[in-house]
Amino acid sequence: MENQTHHFDRPIAFPELHDFRDFFPKVSTEKIDGPLLTLPAWEVGSWSDRKGETVFEVGRYLQVRTPHLGLWVEELPPFIADYVREEMLHCSNDHTSFEVVVWNDGRALVIIQHGVIIGSRYLGIIDATTIPTP
Repeated sequence: MENQTHHFDRPIAFPELHDFRDFFPKVSTEKIDGPLLTLPAWEVGSWSDRKGETVFEVGRYLQVRTPHLGLWVEELPPFIADYVREEMLHCSNDHTSFEVVVWNDGRALVIIQHGVIIGSRYLGIIDATTIPTP
């Protein structure tokens, strides 16, 4: 993949990765219930929850835009789980989802977004031809 630069409003977490499978080694077109990762409330800074009922969830749904494709992530690489723990635990009872935005130059931006609070993180820029098609 040609080394091109873009100016983003936030950093790319894993600029060295360029293949869809690096981020999502196993996906399905069939819906899979349940989150990929659930973290207890004390890890997301909600010390007021003495019963431990609030959680932060990493969801399975992955939306690919242009062309539109809905996929379900079957497994989460450990480095993404670590990144979420270190960088994204801002709100209890929040959840995340994944999105890949395909650009017309053959690349795609991999994003993980919060569900409750406004915000997202850019995980990487990949070669769009590595995205599986059903």
